[in-house]
Amino acid sequence: MGRAALIIVLGFGVTLAIMSRAITGRLSDAVENSTGYYQKTRAKNIASSAAEIYLRKMRQGEIGNGNGTYSMSSIMGGSVTIKVDSTVDKSPATLPDTALMTTIATYQGVKDSAVILVAQNLSITEPSITGALSVSNGGKVGLKTSNSTTIDGLNYDINGNRDSLSCADEHGLVYSTYGDVSYTTSGTLKIKGVDAFTPDTVVVAGLPNYTPMAIQMESVADIKFLNGTSISVPETLGTLASPKITYCQGSVSFSQKVTGAGILICDGKFNATNTFEFTGVIFFLDSGKVESKMSNADKIVGAVISAGTNVKLNFTNTTYIKYSCAAIDMAFKLPNLIGKVIVCNWWE
Repeated sequence: MGRAALIIVLGFGVTLAIMSRAITGRLSDAVENSTGYYQKTRAKNIASSAAEIYLRKMRQGEIGNGNGTYSMSSIMGGSVTIKVDSTVDKSPATLPDTALMTTIATYQGVKDSAVILVAQNLSITEPSITGALSVSNGGKVGLKTSNSTTIDGLNYDINGNRDSLSCADEHGLVYSTYGDVSYTTSGTLKIKGVDAFTPDTVVVAGLPNYTPMAIQMESVADIKFLNGTSISVPETLGTLASPKITYCQGSVSFSQKVTGAGILICDGKFNATNTFEFTGVIFFLDSGKVESKMSNADKIVGAVISAGTNVKLNFTNTTYIKYSCAAIDMAFKLPNLIGKVIVCNWWE
C-alpha cells in the first residue's frame, strides 16, 4: 500500500509540474504577444499621427507637395520618417497636383507605416502686374471714357494714399503689342505712371495671359451673380477686413452704390451706374463681346486687368484707378487661392 501511495503521489506531482509548466509558458507567450501587439499598435498610431500632422502642414503651405523627406525624432515615445513623392503625378504642368505621402514609424524596434495619396486641386500665386491697367497677352481692349478719367501707375497704399516707399511705381497702361488698345474719349483722359511722359502707355514684353487664371478663380468665388441679375440696393463685395472673390457671369447690373475688396471677375456685361469703389484686382473678360460700364468709379485701388480678346470698357463721369501693390498682394492671399489638399486614398 505504501508503495502504491508513493507512486500515486509522485504521479500527481509530475502531472502538476507539467500543468504548471504549460500554464507558465502560455502566460509568458500571452505577455509576449500582448507586448508585441502594443508595440505594433503604438507604431501604427505614430505613423497615422505623423501623416495627419504633415497633411496639415501641406494644407497650410508649410511644405509643398513636391519631393521631400522629413523626420520627427520624438513623437509618442517613438520616431517617424515622412516622405513625399511627386513622381506619381503624371501631368505636373496641370492641376490637380498629385503626391504620395509615406510615413514610416518606429516604436521600440517595431515598425509600421501609412501611405496616403493626396491631390492639391488649386493653388494660384500672385501674377506679375506692372500697370494700373494691364491688357492680357494676346488680348485687346476698347477703352471709352467721358468727363474725367485718370489711370495712375504710381504706387498707393491699400487706403489709396500715395506710397513711394513700399513698392516701385509702375506704368499707367501696359500691353503686349501696338494695336492692343483703342481709345474713344470725350473729356479728360490722363494716363500717368513711373515714366516722365504722359500718357504713360508702354509695350511690355512677356506680359502674362491672365484669362486662364481668371476663369480658374471663377470656380472658387465667394459671391456669384448669375446672368440677368439686377441689384437695386447698395451692395458690398467684401471688405478690407474680409476680402472676397466675386464672380459676375453674363449681364449683371448695379443701380446703387457698390463697394468691395478682394478680386472681382466680370465675365460679360457689367454695369455699375452709381458710385463704385473697389480695393484689389478687377478682371474684365469678354464673354458675349459686350460693353462693361462704370459710372463714378472714382476709387479703384489695386489694378484693373483686361483679360480677353475683345474687351470693351466704358468709364463715365469721374474715374480714378490707382495702382497699389499692397491691394494686389491682399487680393492674392485670399484663403480660396492658397490651395486645397484632398486625401484620395489612405492605406495602413
